[in-house]
Amino acid sequence: GDALQNQTGVYTQRTAAGQASPFLRGLTGKQTLLMIDGIRYNNSAFRFGPNQYFASIDPLFVERIEIVRGPFSVLYGSDALGGAINVITRRPGLSQSPYFHPAAIGQYASANNGRRTTADMPFGFAGGAFAGYGSYSSSWYDTLDGGRGIGEQPFTEYRDLSATGGFTWSLAADWTLDWRIAHKTQFDVYRTDANSTLVADPSLLPEDGVGNPIGRDALNMFPHQEDTFSYVNVRHAGKGVIRSVDVDLSYHRMNEEFYRIRNSAPTTL
Repeated sequence: GDALQNQTGVYTQRTAAGQASPFLRGLTGKQTLLMIDGIRYNNSAFRFGPNQYFASIDPLFVERIEIVRGPFSVLYGSDALGGAINVITRRPGLSQSPYFHPAAIGQYASANNGRRTTADMPFGFAGGAFAGYGSYSSSWYDTLDGGRGIGEQPFTEYRDLSATGGFTWSLAADWTLDWRIAHKTQFDVYRTDANSTLVADPSLLPEDGVGNPIGRDALNMFPHQEDTFSYVNVRHAGKGVIRSVDVDLSYHRMNEEFYRIRNSAPTTL
């Protein structure tokens, strides 16, 4: 979400911690197409309206972001109404000399006592035929402090884990194989929708497995959510009869867990 700040015609709604929902031409959710290296990131399982999915892409996975404003349904599909955002992933650096450059990165934000630690391991083999990278990050965020006159913002603490990786393999002079994977797990991220947590009979609330009703605050929380995106690309660029071949195979798995009051439960708004 931070990468899109101050971009012309782009607004990022972040009404919940761990969320970043970009608006293009006033549209978001399923009306704005998200892609990774030109491969569709949106899918039919995404929740409508502002959501957290764009925030599931780790910034260490990104080299740059392309923004196309306005309807582009002819090129990208019927849901590119507001526009399209294409995340170009970090590309391993092929080199004639072998290398291994491990790094440790630490980040701290005083507004929410945010701590993020990252281990990054780029590598390459001699001959310029194979290179890759792998990274792992762990983050903790406490309650956000809005500063003087605002104070602490409740329900903004959460934590997450993320891992990214990829390699580029030069199979032959005109053939290249690319693989990328990104995974993020978020814990205890609060929701900001209109789900009611007031019930006439607390015994009707979901239970924690040992008979205790779950607290009202927990009903507005995603206790656990995961996002895994991966793809393999085989590309040929030559000068013969067949000048270009581009084949993609992608995999995207999402898992969201959240508590709900049963439809039969009496509620008070």
